[in-house]
Amino acid sequence: MENKYKSVAHVRWELPFPIMLPLKLFLCWEPKEGIAGFVPEGQVGSIQWKRSYGLLSSEIVFGEKLLEQDPNIFTKEDFRIFCDSKDLKTKILTAEILHGPDGGFIEARPYTVANIFLCLSFSDSDKDDNIEIRANAALNNLIDVYRLLSMDPILRPIRSQGDHYYTTIAEAVLQESLQHLPPQEILMNVDKLEFGSVIGKGRTGHIGVNSYDDLRGLRLIREGEEYFYSLVKSKQQFELFHLLLFSSFRRLKRKEGALAIIDAQSAFESAVASMLRDGLGSKGLKKEDIENEFKYKGNLHWLNKRLKKLDEIADEFTKKKFANSVAEKEWSENLYELRNEIVHGGRREVIFNDAKKGIVSGLKAINYLHDLCPLFRRSFMWSGEALDLPHIHETAGRLSRIFEY
Repeated sequence: MENKYKSVAHVRWELPFPIMLPLKLFLCWEPKEGIAGFVPEGQVGSIQWKRSYGLLSSEIVFGEKLLEQDPNIFTKEDFRIFCDSKDLKTKILTAEILHGPDGGFIEARPYTVANIFLCLSFSDSDKDDNIEIRANAALNNLIDVYRLLSMDPILRPIRSQGDHYYTTIAEAVLQESLQHLPPQEILMNVDKLEFGSVIGKGRTGHIGVNSYDDLRGLRLIREGEEYFYSLVKSKQQFELFHLLLFSSFRRLKRKEGALAIIDAQSAFESAVASMLRDGLGSKGLKKEDIENEFKYKGNLHWLNKRLKKLDEIADEFTKKKFANSVAEKEWSENLYELRNEIVHGGRREVIFNDAKKGIVSGLKAINYLHDLCPLFRRSFMWSGEALDLPHIHETAGRLSRIFEY
């Protein structure tokens, strides 16, 4: 019988959330051989925040010398926070508040060490990145199944290119007597294999990276700063489309391209609805009549009818129309159709540049409608270069992002 497998790879990946499964090996899917081994190892670590960082000054980040902090405002003692256990019989230490200007807090964080075992064949030209891609696919499949059954809101898919700070890959060469066995038999006996323990000799380590761009915040230009000081003197109420766009910006930065597109298209539709309500109201329609028009099977239930109606209302003020404009064409091609591919076509991955292009097209379409007619004007609207989102670009992110819920 021809030998098929030469070795087994062990990928050790730390997940920033707990998967509450027994500590034992079970078989799961992976894309290359169809079967992999997985051992979930529950651990408790900690997330720490400190008010100071001795290797980097505030001046470098903020560009100006900051006021010295009064040491008297900080607690002079450490505090411990206890929570009741599930049975209410014991107290569990879950966090500590640390004293002084260099203090902060330490918070307990349960996590899962994902041990993934993959069979490598003789014909493989697998490099470490290919092994990691296979492990990542297996990992996300079982995470999706677990969160389907548990409905745990903390779990999320893991990305091989960014969601790790130190992941190791170790290889165990198979004895000739094992090389012809089916993968399930090999994987159920991984505890008998000897994996490489020295970096560079059967073991590699993948170290995560971060970005200085993500360390710094976004400073307002002088005009924007003056406008900010003016606006914060009173309570501001943003519309739903603003909030949805904020969400799309955040998802874009977090490389959640598909969800960013859904939020951006929802923002466009929300803005259209708000503008049309204002336009119809200015024509004397009562609020109740407008809502009846918007209801399911109403004359203005569908988006295309709402856009057509906006053009009809704007016709009294301008000869410009949204239909067949550059803004309409780019919105349709870059955002609307992409959103339909995701929602109706099952597309799950959207690269950063395509997602940003879609969001920008939606922003420009909203701005075009805003300027089309005085009746459509919103209290707050972005314009000019800001519509291109020049400040949002793809970066490595921060290591701490991995542990955000």
